[in-house]
Amino acid sequence: MKRISIAASLAVLVTLSPALRAQTAQYTWVQMVEGGAEVRAIVAPGARCPKVLANHVALEMERRPNPENQMGGFPDTCTAKIPPRTRKLTVDGASMPVPTTHVKRIVIIGDTGCRVTPGEHQDCKKDWPFGNIADLAAAKKPDLIIHVGDYYYREVCANGARHCENWQNWKLDFFDPAGPLFNAAPWVLARGNHETCVRASLGWFRYLDVAPAPLKCPGAKEQTFLVNLDGVTLAVIDSADLPDAWTGDKKLASFKADIATTHPPANTPLWIITHKPPFVQGYMKSPFDGKGEEKDPPMPNVDTIIAGHLHLFGSTTYGPDRPSQLIVGDSGTRLMVMATKIDEMISKKDPNAMVTGKGPIDGKQAEFTMKARFGYFLLERPSVKATEWTGTLFGVDDKPMATCKLDGRNLQCESVKP
Repeated sequence: MKRISIAASLAVLVTLSPALRAQTAQYTWVQMVEGGAEVRAIVAPGARCPKVLANHVALEMERRPNPENQMGGFPDTCTAKIPPRTRKLTVDGASMPVPTTHVKRIVIIGDTGCRVTPGEHQDCKKDWPFGNIADLAAAKKPDLIIHVGDYYYREVCANGARHCENWQNWKLDFFDPAGPLFNAAPWVLARGNHETCVRASLGWFRYLDVAPAPLKCPGAKEQTFLVNLDGVTLAVIDSADLPDAWTGDKKLASFKADIATTHPPANTPLWIITHKPPFVQGYMKSPFDGKGEEKDPPMPNVDTIIAGHLHLFGSTTYGPDRPSQLIVGDSGTRLMVMATKIDEMISKKDPNAMVTGKGPIDGKQAEFTMKARFGYFLLERPSVKATEWTGTLFGVDDKPMATCKLDGRNLQCESVKP
């Protein structure tokens, strides 16, 4: 009997050993960076980096340097470049999503953390849906996930003050609930104003920034980089520190200068992925109070700008003379108060009703929509050669609330009848 028990115990250990090895990494994900993609893993200080196989060939993970301003409690990051044409990727034996240019389904989320400040206390157990949204979005089997920024919102310190960034809150706000999406597809990550040097920069530069080593604060700005997909190129721009008061044309000029540091394909449409939207006059102030005519810099290849920052869903289209704008800032944090009141007012008869209209937004006539409900956005196209994309705004019950068509600079959205 004793021999049988020992043998059985050994068998159990052998059976469990892959799982035990997998626990070396607390979190693993694939992230698009300049020139390709990386697989990243968060490990305890002093722990070994996981074993990575790409097409059954071992890749050596390197420890990512830590920020100069180190604080206790933050684990380390391991990273490895993923070779082009990788079809199979594993981390300690666990399969990981592989990057591809043949993207037909994109999940877009933004402003996902639970807002806790000395003056605001979102109920993170009852009124914070990011974990549920991550589950639902992962089930859509996307080829790519875009997060337009603002991951970290728990900003209350033990003494009641604000801004005491720590690893526990990074875990709670982002890494724990994002798990299903880590397993679903590679990520494109934009830096939000909650990840600036005076807020949650330590976690951002330690884990999510695309630079080979953490940038130095103050004044750190992530390098603009491109993600080349079949038929469209994403230009990922750090707008975290752009002043909200800047007009749309001034923000566009800044974006144009950022894009000039890259070399986008000449004849491929560009989508700007960033946190702060350039066209906000109809959202941030009294409705439709657009200022005088603005002089936009020429940006002929830019079709649309995908952003967050405003805690709602919104679309703005101007026609052929200006890029359209899509706002997805409704994936977790407390929604904008005024937008929520308007949404509740118009939704009494139709729960999916949207604010729609025409008017000047940042100096030019626009068609616009707005919806203040928690959710996520799915962009789809039937083939990689298709130029028209279909978008669906899903709610926390996974029912469609709105549908959109994006073709060139033309972005049209409408509510879905319940």
